Amino acid sequence: MRPLRLQSSAFSEKINVTPLIDVVMVLIIFYLMVGNLAAKRQADVDLPTSEGGELAQGSVGLVLTIRPAASGSGFEYLVGSSLVSLDELAPLLESVAKAGAGSVVLRGDRDLPFEAVAPVLSLCRDSGVTSVRLATQRAEDER
Repeated sequence: MRPLRLQSSAFSEKINVTPLIDVVMVLIIFYLMVGNLAAKRQADVDLPTSEGGELAQGSVGLVLTIRPAASGSGFEYLVGSSLVSLDELAPLLESVAKAGAGSVVLRGDRDLPFEAVAPVLSLCRDSGVTSVRLATQRAEDER
């Protein structure tokens, strides 16, 4: 049996990388846009400032935003960008506790009264959530 011999002309052909570069650039732009949209999914709130504390480590199971209602009376509770009621929030907190998915992060406006946060903390306790973190903004980052 003769060994297989490849012709040298097959290796001397140049590969056109222009289409490959185009595809990579489109993917980069796509991921930049998706990342920007994902960052904007959280509701805008004016977080309280803090000079102490440390950056959160570990997994986050649920990010909950509390803000004054648009109607002016009461409060709104948002998971991501979805508006939820306290009744709908209880099963979500139970699933976080059962999955051991990490902590619950509460994001709230700096002028929010405790009466808006208290029902959520009670639900967390009743659902078995063992870690609740309060999101703040570093004082030097404030603009």
